[in-house]
Amino acid sequence: MPFTLKYNTVSEPRSLKKGNFYIGTGDVGKGPTASTGFYNGINPPVNGYTVYVHKANGGPNIYVASNDANLISITNRLASASYTTVAQCVTYYESQPDKMVVSKDIGNIVTDNISLCLLPQNVISFQNGLSSWYDVANGLVFTSSGTQTPFNNSNGFNFNGSGFWSCSTNANLVNLGGDCTVILWVYGLQGAVRKTIFEKAGTIANSYEQEIAITWETSSAFSYYSRRTPLYDSGTMTSTTANVWNMMALKMSTGLTTAARTGFRSKNGSAWSASYTSRSDTALTPSGAIRIGTGYAGTCDSGGIGAVLCYNKMLDDAEILQVFNAMKGDYGL
Repeated sequence: MPFTLKYNTVSEPRSLKKGNFYIGTGDVGKGPTASTGFYNGINPPVNGYTVYVHKANGGPNIYVASNDANLISITNRLASASYTTVAQCVTYYESQPDKMVVSKDIGNIVTDNISLCLLPQNVISFQNGLSSWYDVANGLVFTSSGTQTPFNNSNGFNFNGSGFWSCSTNANLVNLGGDCTVILWVYGLQGAVRKTIFEKAGTIANSYEQEIAITWETSSAFSYYSRRTPLYDSGTMTSTTANVWNMMALKMSTGLTTAARTGFRSKNGSAWSASYTSRSDTALTPSGAIRIGTGYAGTCDSGGIGAVLCYNKMLDDAEILQVFNAMKGDYGL
């Protein structure tokens, strides 16, 4: 079933966001009714696209493109342009808050308190050939640095020891110092040297001594860290599995007080398991930029990264399973 959507110039709770379109993914209250103002979308065809254009009432105008050529033709009519590539079309839609293009349905992920939603498998978030990766929760924009991580079978990026993604503008909206959840879709195994796969950059100390840093160990397990005084906290996660995508998740209670921080891990939607040692008795200092694929321990050079989701809350067992079930089809599980 396709997602529902609503055009609004003010915020809509528990929704994803692209321009002025708010996207419901199955949560209560997002049904297509006159009272909610949400309307049913149309699933894009395989290898095709759906374009939404706001109109004054009765829901958006919807155009379905069966392939790249159709999308280029539709976009040229809307923009009075002469584009020749999909990348040019996507760049146009990024500048138009009253228009939106998608290449896949967005499954019934949890949207309550979602703070970051990067979906490389969907043109709403990333288009191959461009160097920006767009968040559809708060509108953050991640830029590529180094030799750009190559696209991986339309699902994510292969790490190459050089490329990584980062965002500094409005990174504070992804608050991983309070109650939080981080979900990373990761492909394959780590190499011979541990690397940082995700962090919020340190501002007064190392990243692993403030909000969060996650390393991919040589065992292919994840370790994660937070806070600093008198010693940093640490948590462990299970290993990724070779030659497949893995949904690796962690959650932590707030570190913004003197109380002990708690942490839990989950793989592929499994029930949360405690996996954290709290050694700090001091409230953490909020961090800076968000970095994916690099950090204090170096830039990832093996495996790959797919969707990245963060929440300003601790998801429960039912919610983490809901996210896994909503996304596993994109990753062959």
